[in-house]
Amino acid sequence: KHLEGQLSTQEKAASDKEQDLEARLETATEQAQSTQKHLMKKLAEESHDATMTEDSLKTRLSHEEHQASKMEASLQARLTHSEQTANKTEEGLLQQLAREERQARNQEAH
Repeated sequence: KHLEGQLSTQEKAASDKEQDLEARLETATEQAQSTQKHLMKKLAEESHDATMTEDSLKTRLSHEEHQASKMEASLQARLTHSEQTANKTEEGLLQQLAREERQARNQEAH
């Protein structure tokens, strides 16, 4: 009888411990699932933010490239204009120099 009582007590203790472990496992599982949901939500938010940032940077880059292209075209036009002006000035100076040389020769001849 004594052994049966002891065995029954041990079985009850083992059963209680098993129930306690099952309850703790269930709690840990719920916490893990909750943490996973939270992390997945955070990841989704950060992914969205990263996408928004990437889109924003692409838009800015596109704008900057467009501005740079416009500036390059403007500078090219100014350079072309300056070269044309310089050529005209050079032609004018050469013509004036030729006239002055002719006048000088003419005066020497007279």
